[in-house]
This record gives sequence, C-alpha cells and structure tokens, in this order.
Amino acid sequence: MNELDSIVPLERLLDDRNLGMRVIVDGGIDDRCISLVATTEMAHLTEYVVEDQLVLTAGAGLGDTPEAMAEYVGDLRDARVAALGFGLEPLYDRVPEHLIDACRRAGVTLVSIDRSVPFHRIVQAFALELQRRRNLELKHVADRLKALVSIAAQGTIAELLDGVATDGVDWAALVTDAVIWRSGRTPRLSSADLHAFTNGLLPHRGVAIRTVESPELGSEVVALALPGSDGFRHGAALVLGRSRRHSTHQTIFTVASSLFDLVLRGSADPGARLEQAVTRALITRGDLTTSLRSELLDDLSRTFEGRDMTICLASLAGRAPTEADIAWWRRRFGSPFVTTVGNAVALVVSTSVVPGLQEEAGRSGWTVRATRPFGVKQFDAGAAEARLVLAHFERTGSLDAWPIGPSASMLLDGERRGLFASAVLGRLDAAEPEVREQLIPTLYTWLEESGSWERTARRRGVHRNTVRRVIAESARILDVDLDDARTRASLLIALDARTGGGAGA
Repeated sequence: MNELDSIVPLERLLDDRNLGMRVIVDGGIDDRCISLVATTEMAHLTEYVVEDQLVLTAGAGLGDTPEAMAEYVGDLRDARVAALGFGLEPLYDRVPEHLIDACRRAGVTLVSIDRSVPFHRIVQAFALELQRRRNLELKHVADRLKALVSIAAQGTIAELLDGVATDGVDWAALVTDAVIWRSGRTPRLSSADLHAFTNGLLPHRGVAIRTVESPELGSEVVALALPGSDGFRHGAALVLGRSRRHSTHQTIFTVASSLFDLVLRGSADPGARLEQAVTRALITRGDLTTSLRSELLDDLSRTFEGRDMTICLASLAGRAPTEADIAWWRRRFGSPFVTTVGNAVALVVSTSVVPGLQEEAGRSGWTVRATRPFGVKQFDAGAAEARLVLAHFERTGSLDAWPIGPSASMLLDGERRGLFASAVLGRLDAAEPEVREQLIPTLYTWLEESGSWERTARRRGVHRNTVRRVIAESARILDVDLDDARTRASLLIALDARTGGGAGA
C-alpha cells in the first residue's frame, strides 16, 4: 500500500479498543482500507457515499422491512464502501438481524459500535492515523532526498547509486546504451542480460515507471525510463530492486526521480530532454505517478498563469522533426512544453499565441493543427483530442484537412471510443466528483429522451426545473450549445461509449 495515499487500514481502527468497534460480518477485512469516514442517516446512499468509505449510521435510514434493509446494503455494495459501522442506541439496542443477513448476502463488512462511543471519536481517530502515516512517510522521503543531495554535491554516479540502494532498496543500476553504473549490491547479471531485461521491461516511447516481480533478479524491480528520440537506445533507465516490502512505491518513485535528475545534470541539455519526455507522457497518457503528474500540471498552471492553453501539433512534409526543430519551437514560442510524438511536434502553448504561431510556422513549411482551448483542469480533455489527431496522423501521415473536434467517424475500435469519450466529456470529467455524479446521469437521460424535460424528470424522479438547471450547468461546464443537433449526438455517443449504451435510466 502506498503510505501517501489517503487511506488507513480498517484493521487499524478495529484494533483501537477505545473505539468500541466489533466485527459482525467480515466482508474481507484483511485488505480493506478506508479513504473516508462519514456519518449519514439517509435512506438512498448511492450518490452520497464513495469507494472505500466507512459509513457510520444509527439506522434512521434503514427502513423497517427486510427488503428496505437489503436495498440499503445493496447501495453500499454498489458503491464499494469499506464497511458499515452501526451505532447502538438511540434507535436500536442491538444490530437488526435483517441487516446482518443483508450484509452477509452482499459481502459488506458490518461493524457494531458500542453505545458509549460517539461517531465523532471514530472520525477523529481516522484523521489522526492518516496524518501520522503521512508524516512518517514524508519524513522518510525528505531524509532520503537530503542524503542524496549531499552525495550529489561531491560524489560520483556510483556513490549516488549506493546512496539510493539503502533502507528498502536493495540495489540500483543506471542503464544507458553504452554503460551500466551499478551499486555494490546489484545482482551479478552480465551487462547484456541487464540491457535485455531493461529493454523488455520498458516501452520505447515516453517516460515510464514499471514495477514487476522478477524471479531472475530475486526481487521486486522498479524501473524508471527516459527513452531517447529513437526509443530506449538513446535514453537511459534507472532500475531499482527490493526484496523487503515495507518500502513504499512513493518513496522509491520520489527518490528515483530526484536521482535521475541529479545524474542527468552532466548530459547535454538534460532539462530539455526531461521536459520533452514528461510532456510526451502527459499528452500520450504515459505512465506517470499521480504525484508526478500533479506536479507537472501545477507547472503548466504556473507557466501559463491560469490562462487557457492549447495543444498544437505540427508536421513537416518529407522528414521527421530534429532536435534543432524542437529548439526552434521552444525558443520562438516561449513554451518549455515541447516534444515529439512519432513524426509530429507537439507543444502546449497559451491560446493567445496560436494565430501567430500558425502563420509563422506555416511560412516555414509546417502544417499546424490546434486543439480547442482548455484550462489546466481540463488538460485530459485537450490531450484526448490531441491523441485523436495523432492517431489520424499515424495512419495517414498528414495533418491536412483534419477537423479538430470529435466526430462519430472516430469510433473505429475500443481505444478510439475511449479517446472520443474523453475528448467530448473531458470538461465534465475534470469537475468535482459530486458535480459529475449529479450532472452526468441526468444529461444522459435527457439526451436519450431527445431533450424532453417531462420524460427526463419522470425517469430521474425529480422536478422538471431540476432537469433544466442540471442541463444548463452541463452546457456551461462543457462550453457547448446543447440546442445543436451534432453536439447532442456527440455527447450521446460518448456517453454510450462509456457505459456500453442504454444505461441512462
């Protein structure tokens, strides 16, 4: 488990005798973790609970019949909550048998809470434990990084590798096309074998982090890759091995990223290479840890000072882009977020520079296409749109006459269906979870009902004015005209692609 994730093992709370929690139904406690503890007395919970939540209730919303209790527990099961905590008194002096039976049938963990324990004590215990775990891990990461920076200031690559191969990391190696630097504890594989292992583990494009169990190396292996423009052959990889499971992924990834940056300081323009690699990973959805991805999006927000941005894709007839081309794009248009994806240049720029960029690049022979403008919270939508264009470019070798914006003709296979849905719904995807949960089902039903307020209201069980408000808010977030037939069609196709079709009821 990642210590920096917002989760606490359920067993940790069960072991605290001051919380008065006793397991009535074991729905799988050993691997159950809690992301949220909250009290609710509502009857219908589907839209108000989240995955891995510990739901605390005194039973006001249970209902009086076995059927009502089964429906209540079914909502919890569908939401994949961690457990149901049932408080004894003031409404019940013992856990209802019908509730116990429903939890057993649904596989939902049921815990009774002693009548002397107020719910706020459990909420407080969860918050304190979560903070404790975060503090321990952050201190551990900080200590590791401090030690590495000290080594990097005066040490060699070998000393850096020895520095990272401590405290849960058993060995480390920096693998490039020509040389392998090893820590003293690296398994005695030949250089050829370690090259072959690394090439087999990592993709040929984009920054990637992979974690695998490796019997031949006798440990779990974490590999961080920075491929070159010609795949791994002109890039490098940091490979870490560990046999002890207590060291967290977050620690290893943080230390590995920092070490990689330190090691590459001596190479030609390492900052530009790193920026190219992470920009490619962001646009193509390469494997980035959640924390690293969040940091990169923060960088984008700071660079463009909160203004809307656009992903521009450029190609030059007859040849692939060179490092000199990349340098020209970076220098001329003032964006550090420039990379290559196949034979195209991709760059993230402020929307305001796009007209001048297209005109100037066009005079130099470049064909340029730009996605629709988006904010940093809608980056995934913009990136999905860019990937659709890149998929077309990969098939045809041309960006000409390609209409930016999704259309039904893109729905050729499972992958493009997903891209299409992300491009169309990306702005809604970027909204807060409770907003998405409120808007998307009603929008889907409204589209299925051809825009009928009355039929949508009946199917959703709400007033028609509520439907009007939800549809207006959806249009605002999506920044579309829902009176336009093609817009409605695109949204309905995208929602069908997400659900398999016909699930809007």
